[in-house]
Amino acid sequence: MVAVYSSKAKIKPSDNITLNGVDLMDAIPQYRQVKVSGRGLVGRETNTTTIPARAGVRVNSLQEKPIELEVEYILDCNSNEELRGAFEKLNKILKKDDILTIRFADTQGYSYQGHFTNTGSISQTNYLAQGSFTLFVPYPYMKSDKQSSTTGLVQLTNASMVLPTKIEATVSVNANEIAIQTGYNVIRFKGNYLAGNRLKIEWLENEITIMYDGRSILTELARLSDPENFFLRDGTRVTGKNMVITLVEWRDEKQ
Repeated sequence: MVAVYSSKAKIKPSDNITLNGVDLMDAIPQYRQVKVSGRGLVGRETNTTTIPARAGVRVNSLQEKPIELEVEYILDCNSNEELRGAFEKLNKILKKDDILTIRFADTQGYSYQGHFTNTGSISQTNYLAQGSFTLFVPYPYMKSDKQSSTTGLVQLTNASMVLPTKIEATVSVNANEIAIQTGYNVIRFKGNYLAGNRLKIEWLENEITIMYDGRSILTELARLSDPENFFLRDGTRVTGKNMVITLVEWRDEKQ
C-alpha cells in the first residue's frame, strides 16, 4: 500500500534523498519528496554481429546501461515570493556541483555519482507546486563509503570484484624492480628505487595516478602491467615485491 501524507506534514520518506550531503527537506522547509523512480533493474546494451546465411546474430558483448533517477517533489508555500525563493534554493543545490553524490536513507553507507540533467513539467495550484527532476547516473551501481586495510586484506560483502581506490606502499630494500600484486594481477615497475621511499597509486574518477617519492612513474610501468584491470576480490591479499603494503582502499558495490 502506498502511504499518503499531507503536504503540510514534514514526514521524511524511507528513501529520503541527499545530494552532496544536503538533505533537501532540511535545506528547503517547503520541499517534500513525493516519489523516486529508476532504482530498479539495470538494463544491458548488446553489441551484435549479423552472420550471413545464419539465423539470428552473434553477441559480441554485453554492457550495463546508465540509469536515470526521477525525483518527484512538492513545494508547499504560503506566498508567491516564498515559492520563488524555494525554487531558487532547489536550483542552487542541483546546479552547485557538476558531479553529485546521491544518497538514500534506505541504503546507508552507499551512494551513486550522478549529474542533474532535466526537469519535468511543473503544475501549480495557488502556492503549491508539483514537479520533478532527473539525475543521470553513468555508472549504474551504488558504491560503498571507502573501506581500507593496512594489512592488504580485502573484504567485499556484495560485489564479486572491484578496482581499488588507493594503494600505498613503502620500498623495503634498494631495488631496480618493485611490484604490487595479488594472486590474480601484478603491477610492476622497473627503475631505481630506494628503501624508505613511498609509492602511491590512486584510481580516480577519470584517471589513474602513480606517484613515487613525489613524482609520476607512469613511464616506468613494466610490460603487461595493467592498473586498469587490477581488480580485487573478496579475500584478496595485496602484497608487494621489495615493498611493504601500508594501505589498501576500496569501495564495495551493489545495485
